[in-house]
Amino acid sequence: MYGSPATLRATGVLPPRSSRRTEVRGERRHTQQRGNTLIEHFAPDPDAPYSPAVRAGGWLFVSGQASTDPETGAFIPGTFDEEFARSVENLRRVLREAGAREEQIVKIAAFVRDEASLPRYNELYRETFKHPRPARTTSSMGFDFLQVELECIAYVGDDVPTSET
Repeated sequence: MYGSPATLRATGVLPPRSSRRTEVRGERRHTQQRGNTLIEHFAPDPDAPYSPAVRAGGWLFVSGQASTDPETGAFIPGTFDEEFARSVENLRRVLREAGAREEQIVKIAAFVRDEASLPRYNELYRETFKHPRPARTTSSMGFDFLQVELECIAYVGDDVPTSET
C-alpha cells in the first residue's frame, strides 16, 4: 500500500533513505526516496536514456509518446490520424504499466509538427479525451519525421497498486 515515506519505511516497503529495484508487470521499476517524496521510475529498458513514466508522490509524469512500436521503439510513419492514434495507444500503455488510468490524466502536452494540423488535432483530441478533458498545452515542433507527440501528467494519489498486485 502506498502512503507517506515514513509509513513505507516503517512497514519495510521502503528502506531508509535508500533505493531498490523490483520487477513489476514484467517491467523494471526503480524506487527511491528524495526528501519526503517517493520516486518511482517505470522503465522497460535499463539502457533507455529516460524513464517512460516517473511517479513522484501522488503525481505520474509520462514522457512523450509518439507513433512507435512498443516492442522495438521503431518509429512507424503514417498519416496524422494514424500517428495520433499510435501516440495515444502508447500513452495509455505506459499509464497502464504504471498502474494508472486515463481518467487520472490532469494535463496533456502535445507537440504537433505542422500548424496546419491543429484543426484536425483538435477534432481528434475531442473524440479521444472525453469531458471533463484534461488541461492541455499544444506547441509546434521542428521534427522532420514525427507529426505528433503526446506527454501527460496524471494525479494518482494513493490509488496506484503496489508491486505485490
